[in-house]
Amino acid sequence: MKPILGLILAWTLTFSAQADRLIRVPTGSFVYPERLKVEYAAQIGANKGSFTDAVFRINGFVEVGWTHTQPAAGKTIDAAHLHYSLYPEIPGYAPGIAIGARDLFNKTSEGTGYFLAITYGVALMGNEPLDRDLRLTLGAGARGIRGFFMGVEAPLTNTLLIQAEHDTRQLNAALVWQPLPVLQLRWTVLNTQPYVGASIHWEF
Repeated sequence: MKPILGLILAWTLTFSAQADRLIRVPTGSFVYPERLKVEYAAQIGANKGSFTDAVFRINGFVEVGWTHTQPAAGKTIDAAHLHYSLYPEIPGYAPGIAIGARDLFNKTSEGTGYFLAITYGVALMGNEPLDRDLRLTLGAGARGIRGFFMGVEAPLTNTLLIQAEHDTRQLNAALVWQPLPVLQLRWTVLNTQPYVGASIHWEF
């Protein structure tokens, strides 16, 4: 009986969290307990492009996102996103599953894309177990997100982690340092283009 009650409690606690991104690909995991996350990144070198991402969790099922992209050359692009939680992740028992749409109003060159994403966390055991899990993501998309995508997030320490993904078109990677629970400093490579940036998480 106790294991069943534990599963129900874990399911209840995690259901108020929402689908998050890895680097660029969507995942089935959740932003929790934060309600708002904002990331800014700028290109390094001769190119001076940048992007800003904002994600807001509305309730226990839905989050909305917005991406503002300033290319090194050309006009800015603003795109809206929607994520819906089908099933919250129960750590060690079941993966998180989410569906959604990227670029709802068809503002980017790729156009509106629809996806299904599944993410599962695996605890890293050893002489000094880490607070973070190894996280694996698999997904598939249609239209603007064509084909299959995948990603992995691996903690090196409790404050330092690496991320890698294939987003159906290109390979991306990131090194992330989290000196504070609300702050991440990120060095990212998007299709060979380096970026530096930071993300801030708000709980309210």
